This record gives sequence, C-alpha cells and structure tokens, in this order.
Amino acid sequence: MSPPPPASRSGASSASAVPALYFAPGAPQVECRERSPDVPPLSPSLEASLHAARAIVVLSAGWAVMGAARVTVGSRPETLGENGGPLEEAPYPARGHPALAREVAERLSEAGIFTELDRHRGWEPGVWGPLRTLYPAATVPIVQISLSFGARAADMAQMGAALAPLRSEGILLVGSGGSPRSLRPSEVPPWPESFESWVTERLGLRDFRGPPHRAELPSTALASPRAAHLLPLFFVLGSALPADRITRLYEGCLVAPLSLRSLALCASPQGVVHT
Repeated sequence: MSPPPPASRSGASSASAVPALYFAPGAPQVECRERSPDVPPLSPSLEASLHAARAIVVLSAGWAVMGAARVTVGSRPETLGENGGPLEEAPYPARGHPALAREVAERLSEAGIFTELDRHRGWEPGVWGPLRTLYPAATVPIVQISLSFGARAADMAQMGAALAPLRSEGILLVGSGGSPRSLRPSEVPPWPESFESWVTERLGLRDFRGPPHRAELPSTALASPRAAHLLPLFFVLGSALPADRITRLYEGCLVAPLSLRSLALCASPQGVVHT
C-alpha cells in the first residue's frame, strides 16, 4: 500500500483535527517490557481519533544534531537500538513518508526554520517506543524531526505552530521526550515530584515559555539546565489549536525516577488521567 498523499495547504480546524500527543517514553528497556498495569489504556474516543491518523510526524529528544534540524525522508528506515545501531530483536517496520517529509521541511522553511533532509536516519527508541504501543502493526507512515543543539522551548513552540495545520489533514504530531531523569539511576532523588508539580502549574497557566534557569527549577541537583528531553513538550504545546484542551494521559513514575508524564491536545477531553 502506498503512503497517503501529503497534506493540503489549508488552515487548521480544531473540530476536524487529530490530537497532538506528548509522550515520555522512558528508557527503551522499559518500553520493551510488558506494559505496566499502572499505565491506563486510552479512552475509546481518543483511540478512535488516533486510528484516523494518516501519517505521523514525531519530534524526539533522542535525536539531536549540530546546525539545522533534520527531517527523515527515507522510505524504509531501519529500527535503531539504544546504542544507535540496528535493533535486531523486535524491530518496528513502519515506513517513511518522503512526500510528507518534504512538505514538513517546506512548512518549517516558510516559518523561518531551516532544515535538512536526511535519507539514512532510522527510527530511534524515542520513536518506536511510544508508537509501538499506539500502532503495534506499524502500518502508519512516519516522518521524524531532530532537535538542534542549543534549541530553546520557544523554538520548539514555533516549530509546532508551523506544523499545526497538518493536524486538520489527519497528520498526528507527536513529541517524544520526558521530564528530567536522574543522572544516577540507582538512586531516587527528591526532585521528580516537585518538578512534576512545576510542569502541572505551567500547563494549567498555559505558560509555554519553557523551563526557567537551572537555579529556579525545584530540586535541581540532578536535573539538566536545558533538559533536551523536555523540549518536545513545547513542540506539542506550540501546535495547540483554538479549541484544544490539555488532557493528561498519565502522570507519575513507572520506575523511579523515570517520569511517564504524557498528555494530549484535543478539542474535547478524550484521555484518562491517572496520578
């Protein structure tokens, strides 16, 4: 089956748009385990809207480059493991979507965001981790966008806004990252709960300006001052449409201190909140 045609250049409509999702996928070894019973299933309405997606555009914190961001344009990318090499066991064989990739690059260019097309990059764990759960048959084609080193939350929000019209054309936008993780995974530091509260407050205020200076973050002894794995959240928030509401899909930690905060932007509450 051929990939669907690229989206038209029409404006975005909240009523007809598919959601935009932010997932904290966790480490690949967590994703490969049997799904925890503490992670709630998606609601029927949200699941139905996701099944309507014709293609997926993912911005993952697992791929960062120097210079301009890159957009995957390969038609059959391989599945990459945590070490960057091919994943031999249980690959995720989703196709690429070259035509959509070129449209993504064009839309970003029109917004003043310059990118390069990448024909060789495979699906890294930040892509196949959450999508394997959503689309286990791997039948929906994917385009991945990289982060650029030095990118700010405002840059990600601008990128999300440039691609927001794709949502009304059945293109699912996904940010794959996570709240800051410990640099010493054998310990359970005190900061995850306070950071989760800080993020919740910002979401409630719709304050998308990004994380403050390191000194202003709560309990930041082990947190990254420019947490790259949090930037995809602002990509998703930047894609918000006028009627969107923030629906929290999951909050908390599956394996402390690994945050699983995940949310959806959709025109009506469609998710499940578990804390």
